[in-house]
Amino acid sequence: MSIKVRLLLSYVAMLIVPIILTIVVALVLTITNVGSIRNLTHLGETEKSLLLEGAKIFTDIKLTANKNPDRLKEEAYLAQLDQKLSIINTGIIVRQNNKVMYASKLFNGENIADDLPKFGYRHEENHDPEFVGNHLYLIKQHDFYFKNQQPGSVFLLTNVGPIGQFAHKLIITMVFAVILIIIFTNGILTYIVSRSIVKPLKSLKKAAEQIKEGNLNFAMEPYGKDEISELARAFEGMRLQLKASVEQQLQYENNRKELISSISHDLKTPITAIKGYVEGIMDGVADSPEKIERYIKTVYVKANDLDKLIEQLFLFSKLDVKKLPFNFEEIDIHRYLADSTEEMQFDTERSGISLTYHTEIQEPLIIMGDREN
Repeated sequence: MSIKVRLLLSYVAMLIVPIILTIVVALVLTITNVGSIRNLTHLGETEKSLLLEGAKIFTDIKLTANKNPDRLKEEAYLAQLDQKLSIINTGIIVRQNNKVMYASKLFNGENIADDLPKFGYRHEENHDPEFVGNHLYLIKQHDFYFKNQQPGSVFLLTNVGPIGQFAHKLIITMVFAVILIIIFTNGILTYIVSRSIVKPLKSLKKAAEQIKEGNLNFAMEPYGKDEISELARAFEGMRLQLKASVEQQLQYENNRKELISSISHDLKTPITAIKGYVEGIMDGVADSPEKIERYIKTVYVKANDLDKLIEQLFLFSKLDVKKLPFNFEEIDIHRYLADSTEEMQFDTERSGISLTYHTEIQEPLIIMGDREN
């Protein structure tokens, strides 16, 4: 898998995995704090029945306010209503001429008169909670007139604070959960992707250090089919070529040393002969003109042999640095070998050796070569 595809899949996973985990955590938190789905259904039915009970009580209160409004001044009647309403976390407030005459214990003596809606403001169809004092309530309001024609209002306030607190707590918990999920998911995916990239890069670094130290006797194993693996294969090919080049160079060096050693040994032979014949002339061993002439000719021949060996040594030094100029031309190999044999016959006959050239091929055999080198 290429690095591009790997990063793309990692990006997609960073988007999808946190969403899935967030949904799972939300379900777990909901079930943990509220209960099972069955309990939620049961709770909803209970709240529905309580709200229906509250609506019935509010209907009775409106009838009482319309038929006998002064009864809403009676403490006993209001206390009885308050007891019923407290079951559904609801309180009652009675106001006469903008002055609170009765307030349920639910409000703990809070000064809520200024936060109550004004006379004539209809809340019967308003389902949005509002702040009264320091708490959030669902408000139902019914306006009427007492027998003395003073305006009055009766309010039913259902405290939705616990629901809001629960929602607030759940939101905060979910925010922290989402942050942790994102950090955890990104951390794990980043570690996995970076590990698959960094590990082969470390191998490449180690291989480069081995080559730097001159060690070419190791092998790199590609980890896969991504771009780094292609780089590793190219690196391995480079190592093999370097190793072959070094081995070839060492072989050239050994051959050169052997060649120089051989030529050095060959140089001693003519030098020794020259010294011997010169010493013979100096010591008077050559006591006749013919003998002296023969000694001198021999020294001349050995000097020529020495000159050829030096030329060969110079030629091999040029070959070693690859600076020898070649003059290639078409050569008939048969004629070339015949001429070379004829030239060498003079020296070989003096040593008692007969040298001849013979071939069964009659037609010319043309090759490209350098006559001198």
